[in-house]
Amino acid sequence: MFCPKCGASLEDGARFCPDCGSVIEAPAEDTPTEPVYEEPVVTGTPAETPAPETGYTPAAEPAKKSSFLDKLPVSPKILGICAGALVAVILLIVLLTSGGGASGAYTFTEPQLFATANDGTVYIVSQSGKVQTLELDGYLYPAVNATSKVGAVNSDGELYWFDQNTNKKVTEECAGFYTFSQDGSVLVYTQEGDEGYDLYIYKGGKSTKIASEVSTGNICISPNGSAIGFSTYDSDEGEYKGYIYDGKVNELGKNKVPVAVTNGASLVYLEKDGSLYVQKKYNEDSRVKLADSASSVLFNIDLTEVLVYDGEKTVYSAKGGEKQTALKFSPTIVYPNSLLIEADSPSTGTVYGVKSFIGNYFYNRDDAKIVRLNKDMSTTSVAKSVSSYQYQVAKDGKTIIFMKDDQVKKVNGTAKEPESVKIVDEVEGFAATSDGKMIFYSQDGEVYAVKSSGGKGQKVSDEIEAGALYKDNTFLYSVDEVLYSSTGGKGLSSLRTALTFTARTQRPSRSSMKAKV
Repeated sequence: MFCPKCGASLEDGARFCPDCGSVIEAPAEDTPTEPVYEEPVVTGTPAETPAPETGYTPAAEPAKKSSFLDKLPVSPKILGICAGALVAVILLIVLLTSGGGASGAYTFTEPQLFATANDGTVYIVSQSGKVQTLELDGYLYPAVNATSKVGAVNSDGELYWFDQNTNKKVTEECAGFYTFSQDGSVLVYTQEGDEGYDLYIYKGGKSTKIASEVSTGNICISPNGSAIGFSTYDSDEGEYKGYIYDGKVNELGKNKVPVAVTNGASLVYLEKDGSLYVQKKYNEDSRVKLADSASSVLFNIDLTEVLVYDGEKTVYSAKGGEKQTALKFSPTIVYPNSLLIEADSPSTGTVYGVKSFIGNYFYNRDDAKIVRLNKDMSTTSVAKSVSSYQYQVAKDGKTIIFMKDDQVKKVNGTAKEPESVKIVDEVEGFAATSDGKMIFYSQDGEVYAVKSSGGKGQKVSDEIEAGALYKDNTFLYSVDEVLYSSTGGKGLSSLRTALTFTARTQRPSRSSMKAKV
């Protein structure tokens, strides 16, 4: 099951997408509900004449963890217009107040912007609460970069860039594709040229054309925007040609398509004849084959480490070095709330906000267990019989909270011989706060809270329509169109869910950015 909005993988029966927050319509046999109106979010422009795909197999979307709310009975009216307003409120509060928590192992998102569009108006809300508005004609496609430092909106070719304080028109002829560097310093976009698409870089308030006849499905950008990978396609010859721009254009060669690039192009990941490689800058002699065919690709925060699953095993490479067999399964990383995840810097694969994959935890779906990846590429079993998607590691990088059957348990994942401890049983689903100290869980449709250190659960609400964690340790939920908040006990009324707009933004999904020329 996949989100119709952003393409994220969902658990069967999910009512909300954990990635973009969209309400998921119930199957046809369920009680019919009033659909939520939202402006469409589109960042890719379908090519008029698509070129043939390269031999490289695109990486699968990362598995998304579902909320315990998916286990709760959902009121039909929350799937209507009211639900859209509630989720918009929740996301607004999340974007303005979440994040924080320093850790040497993880990079956490601390968003600074929220953007939403409705009825020809784009609302840009800064962390301080300042609101900018843009009145535009046509469909509105707002998006913010992964760290939410900057954003852009495309309306019938008019592309605007904005930050917390200002907004500027970039071009009136955007062809649909645009993406940001991870740090938000560089915006890359396409315009229709004399033949195909032209590629532009927008930096410091100035646009510069860097290439013509580019394939929009093969554009990647380094975390700080210092290097951009792209390719062109010769329809007569049926060949791609790859390039890296680092202040000047450097040719990689025929049928060598860049898929990711580090800062300064110190490492270049590329596809050649269907296989995935990494090389140091433009030195072909340093090229290392990572996989004949990759079905899953994971990068660390600066793209200096990569995990590649080839259908049988997962290999690991650091700083362009020789690959090592790391895992015997397709990796699903176990990560904390508020972790930075960037899906649109490489043209394939996903960047996770981890400094290194060493010492991190991975869920093996085949064996239903969580393991720790050690420096020597061995693994340590941390938890067994773990319920699918029901797991979370706290910001300390040690405390893992998970479900086994109907029990919520915790374990110190860094221990030499990890042993789990039961927190509560007879649970339908749970959500842990980012610090791992409080657990909100459901029993028979009711919501309770309990400290992860143990004790008796405190009832939060007899019923609930929708909810989400925000601000590290607070649970926000709705009952009868009233918004409540709880930090571990009965919720307090917060505000009415009446809003003047309900649509919300999201990062461009890879599926919407794969148009080719």
